[in-house]
Amino acid sequence: MSKKPYPGYAPSYRYVDKLGGFHRSCFIIDILSLEDLNPAQLAIIQEQIEASVSTISKNMHDIERAEVVAPDRFDKLLKDGLRLS
Repeated sequence: MSKKPYPGYAPSYRYVDKLGGFHRSCFIIDILSLEDLNPAQLAIIQEQIEASVSTISKNMHDIERAEVVAPDRFDKLLKDGLRLS
């Protein structure tokens, strides 16, 4: 099953400060390593980040939903914007 591309709105949007009635706050975590990280290492990093985000979300009742998005879901516009292409 293929993963849904991120972000989940049409590329013609210039500015999206709300999504589904919720205010959006986005963070980018840039991980630099001396060599390529293998899939197991990437999975560990993603799991730890997701656990941290889950803990924060539980303690901040204003947060309705949080999502950690791995690079395999980035659409072309996001990759271009982050200069990952």
